Amino acid sequence: ERAILARDPRLSAGDLAHTYNNLGLLVWQRLGQHERGEAAFRSSIRTAEAASIPNFFYAYKNLGQLYEKNGRTTEAIPLLERAAAMMNDDGLKLYAALLLPYVYQNASDMEHWRRRFEDNVAKFERMNLRIPQPERMDGVPQYYLSYHGRNDSRIIARIARIMRRAAKTAVTFTAPHVPSYAPPPPGSRAIRVGFVSHYLSTHAVSKMLAGLLDHLAKTGRFEIFLFHLGRGVDEGSRVLERVGKASFVHLPRPQLSKLQSSVSSARLDVLVLPEVGMDPHAYALAMGRLAPVQLAMHGHASTTGIDSIDYYVSYEGFSEPEAQEHYTERLVVLPGLTPLPLWYKLQPFPMRPEMRTAEGRAAFRRRFGMPADATAYACLQTIFKVDPRFDDVAAQILEGDARAVIVLKELPMTDQVGQLVRQRMRRRLSSEQMARLVYLPPLSDQDYADSYGAMDILLDSFPFGGHTTTMDAISAGVPVVTLPTELMSGRCTLGLLRYLGLEKELVASSLSDYVSKALLLGRDAARRA
Repeated sequence: ERAILARDPRLSAGDLAHTYNNLGLLVWQRLGQHERGEAAFRSSIRTAEAASIPNFFYAYKNLGQLYEKNGRTTEAIPLLERAAAMMNDDGLKLYAALLLPYVYQNASDMEHWRRRFEDNVAKFERMNLRIPQPERMDGVPQYYLSYHGRNDSRIIARIARIMRRAAKTAVTFTAPHVPSYAPPPPGSRAIRVGFVSHYLSTHAVSKMLAGLLDHLAKTGRFEIFLFHLGRGVDEGSRVLERVGKASFVHLPRPQLSKLQSSVSSARLDVLVLPEVGMDPHAYALAMGRLAPVQLAMHGHASTTGIDSIDYYVSYEGFSEPEAQEHYTERLVVLPGLTPLPLWYKLQPFPMRPEMRTAEGRAAFRRRFGMPADATAYACLQTIFKVDPRFDDVAAQILEGDARAVIVLKELPMTDQVGQLVRQRMRRRLSSEQMARLVYLPPLSDQDYADSYGAMDILLDSFPFGGHTTTMDAISAGVPVVTLPTELMSGRCTLGLLRYLGLEKELVASSLSDYVSKALLLGRDAARRA
């Protein structure tokens, strides 16, 4: 502040409040300095309040988002609510009302937040909301609900109805060719299929799509359009364009009307939305009618709840018992396994060859504080997938294997979520066991790939398990122990291991069996070779 005032003493209180706010964004989002970002936002708020600047919502919203991303949900909510009131933003009000934590302390804590979530859904069903730009919301309200491992299809459908009613003017769109559409006679022309996603770059979603696009292109029966909504185009984007022989359209974070117009101009027969629920643009687009047939896929392993999505596509290898009841869409189960493995043929897993040597493993472990002679049981999933029940699993593994270390991975741009998990685990683990926890910092792409070579066993998260992480481990030759659930989100690793004929060795039937299978591998290097 002194430097700013010394530079130009004519700065008004409003200028100073904006400067602090912009400084907070810079040091938080660009430099990853969360404490400095928090301090700058608080200085912005104090300056605005002292000068009685009306409706200065910027720093309230940004500080709320900083707290949210750092797992400080209880602190985030009132700040987001204050900003929403100043902005008269019903979308932000709904988002704050349905905000869920990254980390739960125990099962009771999760139930508390689920009750709050359900109560607020009922409250907002009674309200007359107006959300004219749904694509600009901070996220899809129910995104983190999927990580609970419950069948929440009914409440997800209720949220979709709230959103459709609130954003009716924006999302009510029908492509001009749809009302008079007639299916083309067989063989008369190629079937026009469009894929719309924020993640048509190097991402788990694009890895999932590559094999499907390759198959469609090789039939010669389809004309493929790829609409990429993310900011960057990279080698992953080019792989998809090449294997699908596709028309690639880059629309970074477009207005919904522009996106609707661009997609409708392709006169699609089929619209595919690979990960509805992860991105507000795709979620809003899904509420229109861009093609006669519209379907969602398992890039986000949850029903969309949206009545204009006709089908949800899964694979026989992931199929759940009583699966249809988990979806509001009609479920289509394709034979076989996910086409994900083709990505690894097109883009071999980039773990360096030296990571298959003792010297390479030791060097990596030294860099990241892992004992060279330890048995590394790693859960390399996003850390908010680490369920409270995992704490007991970790304790039993550490008790059962004196050489064991448990390896977890921090979220990008923050270590505070990992700290919350550590604080929770201290209630179950002894101080000696806590010393055998290793937290990897955010890794470069190369270090992430190399990390698998330094691990001995991969512990699949539950109830929301892995998919691409499991394929990464398989590619690196690391065994994966999994505990499947009844939902597809907890069955992808099961499908991959069953395909490889490893179900008996690596698929657990209970938490105790999960621990037993992990320890059996951990204590016997020959068994996991």
